[in-house]
Amino acid sequence: MRAVYHMARRRPMRIAVLLVAATILGLADLALTLTYLTSIGMFEGNPIARLVIASGSAWTVAAFKVLTIALTVWITVIMRRRWQAEMLAWVSAVVMLGLFLHWLGYIAYAESSTGTLAVVALDPSHAAGSWVSLP
Repeated sequence: MRAVYHMARRRPMRIAVLLVAATILGLADLALTLTYLTSIGMFEGNPIARLVIASGSAWTVAAFKVLTIALTVWITVIMRRRWQAEMLAWVSAVVMLGLFLHWLGYIAYAESSTGTLAVVALDPSHAAGSWVSLP
């Protein structure tokens, strides 16, 4: 048990755990995004994400998300012995956790606002340009 404690105190191990968590949360975000995009649609506040979604391809959206996750992991692993890498890993994990919590709120909102979402899905002009969907 003591060996595990000392190993967990090492920066590279902390970074690895944080990156695994951020990656799992990022893949959950991708799954939820594709689920909503290919069904009713969704509000998207990120203009970069709206641009990628405008490609009209679920594969492009998935590739973009996977590449951004992979790039973050790659940069962090390369720098793993520096304190900046640990900060990047913490920020990545916290941001992805925040996004996951946002998804939980969005899902609850969607369940309670089905009628409103159906109207917006039929006429996206009600969403001031933030409504996106994929065929």
